Amino acid sequence: DIIDFYKTVNNYIQERSHIWSLLISHQVPSKAMTPGRVLLINYSGQVNVPGVLLMVDNKAKERTYKLLVPTSFQSEGLENLSLDESSSSSASANQLHRLKFLSVARKGRVSELNVSSTDSLVISVQDDDIMYITTKTIKIEADKIMNDVKKREIPRFRHDP
Repeated sequence: DIIDFYKTVNNYIQERSHIWSLLISHQVPSKAMTPGRVLLINYSGQVNVPGVLLMVDNKAKERTYKLLVPTSFQSEGLENLSLDESSSSSASANQLHRLKFLSVARKGRVSELNVSSTDSLVISVQDDDIMYITTKTIKIEADKIMNDVKKREIPRFRHDP
């Protein structure tokens, strides 16, 4: 029954929001959060966006994670769920709740990626934005990626290969 499903997912999202930061801070998940780990996040109105972890900043009051995400991400039917900063806080919280609900309903599935594009960007996310920590890792050199991104911010090097 769809009503039971909605109630169950709603309870799950509420319980998850209370314990997720604490759960991620424990020893086993924090050891798994190494550069190269593939995570699924909710970002900019998109559900289950794959991202590669580059860096974890534990020095701030709230942990932040630097991720490399594709910019050519297409998510169908979610255009009206954008989380722009200009919207009111209650509407934004409601939209965030909808995104989390959709993320649970999709069971970790990722929408279509345009694999012919190499466009990507580095973003900072917090604990609540991470929906799944996958078991997959990619061998990367996070320092080189971060330096390359910083270099490309300079207009002269923007189109370097």
